Amino acid sequence: MLVLLSFTEKSKNKFILKFTIFLLWFMATFRSLNVGNDTRSYYNLFNILHYTQDYTEMTWRFEEGFLFINKTISRYTNNFTIFLGIINSYIYMIYYYFIKNYSKNYCISLFLFITLGIWANTISILRLELAVTVVLTGYMMYDLKKANKLIATIYALISPLFQRISIVYSLGFLVPKRLSKKFIKWSSVIAIISIIILPYLMNIIGKIIPYFYEHYLYQGSKYLLNDVKLASVIKMFIYLSIFCFGILFYKSDKNKYYYDNDLALQLNMTWVSFLILFVSLRFNLLDRCSYFFSVFSIVLIPNTLRRMKLKNNRIIITLLLVFLFTLYFIIIAIYKPEWNNIYPYSFNFTL
Repeated sequence: MLVLLSFTEKSKNKFILKFTIFLLWFMATFRSLNVGNDTRSYYNLFNILHYTQDYTEMTWRFEEGFLFINKTISRYTNNFTIFLGIINSYIYMIYYYFIKNYSKNYCISLFLFITLGIWANTISILRLELAVTVVLTGYMMYDLKKANKLIATIYALISPLFQRISIVYSLGFLVPKRLSKKFIKWSSVIAIISIIILPYLMNIIGKIIPYFYEHYLYQGSKYLLNDVKLASVIKMFIYLSIFCFGILFYKSDKNKYYYDNDLALQLNMTWVSFLILFVSLRFNLLDRCSYFFSVFSIVLIPNTLRRMKLKNNRIIITLLLVFLFTLYFIIIAIYKPEWNNIYPYSFNFTL
């Protein structure tokens, strides 16, 4: 349905955007404890904090900001569904404004929101989603002239309170709003150097921060060095393909080549996402760091399609992309359901 609407004048219909976001929020909130990789552990944490006054002993496992939110909500209710509803309301509100403000085709962005796995992430990796949307809040406030750069920086600095790895978004301040061969070249060089020195760097960090070694570098951890994960490889090629697609049609319109700063930034963010995924082949925990940049792809693709002057070409390319992303979504759902543990989906309406 979203795909069909994307070809009509309703492709930027705010009601469709609001209604679809609400449906996705509803499913992310009223889910059973068996849906999502970390849902049950978050349920247990919420119940523990409901009866516990001091949560400082839990900061080794969970971030202070996430614990504070849990504790604050648990003071007024012990219902986990209400907790999810409150957290998801913020997450989905930010995604609503992100798509509304930056996408030229809401329907395609919503389609990508689902098929690229962002909806599944809001169910499976809640802390990371909180950190990402906090970062996006700061980015939008600054970019839309609602706040100065200091405010945007503050949002970026507090995001690690919800997921520690969000500190990587500090790289986002170095990403230019213009396409540049120099940026592509030097960022590639840094990525290659990083993949070479990463084992030595990880060992140094492990010695400085015992928590990092105990949970990410010890033998038996799922985040071992040089343990290449299929998910990282697949995502790396997906975002490289998205970047190449964007570059191809961005450069084809010579009149706008140097002037669409939003699209140029989205391309550069997608490129950074690819490079982080490339480096993550050494240490697969880093693939989650790429998410702070890959999220821009859900607006990059429809915005790139809109630049195509010939309507028939745009329709053909759109249908091809829809087929490929749908195929990717179905293959993951069938053959790798454990990546997010979303399917089979079941509701929980206990309040």
